[in-house]
Amino acid sequence: MNFPTNDDIERIAAEILRMRQEYEFHTFWLGTTTKGAESAEQGIALKGDMNRRLGQCIEKCAPDLKARLHRPEAKFIITWPGGIVAFHPLPLFIAGRYLKFSREIPQSRWPCRYCDGLGCERCDGTGKRYQRTVEEIMAAPLLALSRAEGSKLHSVGREDVDARMLGRGRPFILELANPRVRSLELAPIEERLNREFSSEIGVLQMRFVEPGLLERLRHLSPDKSYRARVRCALPARREAVERLNDLRDLLLGQETPRRVLHRRPNRLRPRTVRWCRVANLAGGERVSEFDLTLRTEAGAYIKEFISGDEGRTEPCVSRLLGVPCDCVELDVLEVFCDL
Repeated sequence: MNFPTNDDIERIAAEILRMRQEYEFHTFWLGTTTKGAESAEQGIALKGDMNRRLGQCIEKCAPDLKARLHRPEAKFIITWPGGIVAFHPLPLFIAGRYLKFSREIPQSRWPCRYCDGLGCERCDGTGKRYQRTVEEIMAAPLLALSRAEGSKLHSVGREDVDARMLGRGRPFILELANPRVRSLELAPIEERLNREFSSEIGVLQMRFVEPGLLERLRHLSPDKSYRARVRCALPARREAVERLNDLRDLLLGQETPRRVLHRRPNRLRPRTVRWCRVANLAGGERVSEFDLTLRTEAGAYIKEFISGDEGRTEPCVSRLLGVPCDCVELDVLEVFCDL
């Protein structure tokens, strides 16, 4: 197998540099694959020669473009013989916190339950159960400006569609795939989102982050605090409701709720309620509604902790008060972590 000539190196370098007409990148990584090497040693030597000479040629022709082993903005894989170049722009990662003020939009895309995302009459051909999502609202201006091919929202958990996300917001990382433009001013985008969609969402602390932060996010499981409006099917004794203030580190056994059994396996999950507080009790000695603020371990199902979910969560507020109860409104107040 012949090693690349200087003409080969210059041709490949020119092809790589032409990609800058379509894609913005300032750092790059080179890799070489070989076919038909006479030995493993020859293959290793050829790869080293190609990567060294090609990197030097690129940096000579474009001094502002730097080779980088870790976290480059673009990767190029050259196949030799032939000098075929495969180009892989790395995603952009934008972190922040989002708030959700609407009880009618989900965090991210839900496929239509009838067509599984293919498009049908029930979803007007969109393939979506909900036509607007937090992810789509946040991603739209970023996709337009970066000319990326798509987005994916990664977050520390998610709230129900009918729950609000308040307080400091929920930490997230938005991944933009194959961006053509990488130099974006995030502050004006954040300001625009907060101005135009103030009744639905809010966005805080938007910033570019390294891809390694995504792995950290995936392993976070922080406590969360909530405020639930609880409605009693029959008036509950005020004394029993006020005793909820005394709960500390209450261990729950929660089976997968009936409402999500169609998409999650049924299993028993131990979860802890750290503390509870009650307020805004409606009624005298008998209480028909009240607000319950609580802090729980990650993964606790709050609506089911209140209702009991027909015995699938024990203990529960319904059992503790001796009357059937339901959560009629739910807000997430805090996600106890920072990125």
